[in-house]
Amino acid sequence: MLLMTYVDDIPGEILIHALNKIIGKDCKNFHIIPSITKKGRPGYIVLIDVDKNKVDDVVKTLVFEYGILGFRIISGEHKPISYIEKQIKVTFKGEKYIVRLKAIVSEKEVISVKAEYEDLSKIQNKLLEKGIRTSLKKIKSIIEATFYREEDEVDLDKYIKGEE
Repeated sequence: MLLMTYVDDIPGEILIHALNKIIGKDCKNFHIIPSITKKGRPGYIVLIDVDKNKVDDVVKTLVFEYGILGFRIISGEHKPISYIEKQIKVTFKGEKYIVRLKAIVSEKEVISVKAEYEDLSKIQNKLLEKGIRTSLKKIKSIIEATFYREEDEVDLDKYIKGEE
């Protein structure tokens, strides 16, 4: 189910605070969309993907944190796209990491590959600890290309230079 509410009197810090309380526990995903309300005030449309049996818990959190006066339930059917999951072994300066990938593959070709953000961010943070500044975009590109090459591992030393 998709729960929708509007808020126009909540600062961003509080807006995200409440949603961080429910993500993973009570909801699968959320989106915050900036808007202009009927009175010309800036506001937000909050969309929350929630299981039917968790709606009451989510609403209680929203009432408590936001003081919402109402919400909408948008019923619909989610149509997932079939994908495969794969893990790529990543090494850099002797340290080993695992990056999870999701790929949409047809009978003839790879259509899309996406590396998990959390895994990429962990690698980037480890590189930063070593004094090596590399964009998340670069790390993502290198690792996703490994899937296209039909390889199971990649050594970042070949692509990222830096001293320990």
